Amino acid sequence: MLPKFLVLWTFLLNWASCAVILNSHLLTRDIGPTAPLSLSSSSASSDDDKHPPNPPTTSIIDILSSTPEFSKFIVSLQRSGLIDTVNNLENVTLLAPLNQAFGDNADYVRITKDDLFQFIVDEPLLSSQIVGVQILRTLYNGASPFLKKLPLPILCDNRDGLFMIENANVVETDLIAGTSNSVVYGLDTIIEEKQSICEILSRPYEEIPHDKDVKVFTSLMSHNDFCVRNQFTNLTVLLPLDSALSFNDIEMDYLYTDLGEDDRLKLVSNYLISVVWW
Repeated sequence: MLPKFLVLWTFLLNWASCAVILNSHLLTRDIGPTAPLSLSSSSASSDDDKHPPNPPTTSIIDILSSTPEFSKFIVSLQRSGLIDTVNNLENVTLLAPLNQAFGDNADYVRITKDDLFQFIVDEPLLSSQIVGVQILRTLYNGASPFLKKLPLPILCDNRDGLFMIENANVVETDLIAGTSNSVVYGLDTIIEEKQSICEILSRPYEEIPHDKDVKVFTSLMSHNDFCVRNQFTNLTVLLPLDSALSFNDIEMDYLYTDLGEDDRLKLVSNYLISVVWW
């Protein structure tokens, strides 16, 4: 049980690959390696009325090409030279944007392989296997400039009849590509690029997503580029409320000095867990 000065708040960030949590209770799970899941016919049968089973020879490209709502995405893959890349995918979940995600004025967008891999979860998952809030890994392994081959995490929230992945609503689910043991989901918008923990905490206070006062900790992390200089990455941050850090002006001024740098690092380290947990 965490101290009462922590309240629920979780989100994920990009190159810092961090989860920020204000929580009265912490559910923990390391996003370490997981074995690919096999998509059996029995696991998909509960949703057969909505999505009749695809033939076992169906590929990801077959699904995208045969579904009108993916026409702009398939053109984007063609214009970007990524059809072969998608054809070679196995044991993944592709988060494909529907036409509505592109807006009315764009028939396609050019994307890179890195862009594409940020939309691909590194294991095949049916919607029934994503329950509550989960953090999954994508194929994109450039989530941090400080750690090599760190997979970009992605936040899924499937509760109370609403299924979201990051900022996007999941409109189509469980489109199974049998030839590659993969799944395709359809999203109503493009997933927004994540900010780093340092970028989040250096934003003007009123722009930081929260419902409690956290000025002291954000100031300690951002003042004089403290966060960037210490290369904080791949962390879970337990964001303390101001009531838990009752420093006076003299103490804060000291922590901002070069002399107080080590003490500031020791202080903020009390609220950092050196892995992404949920």
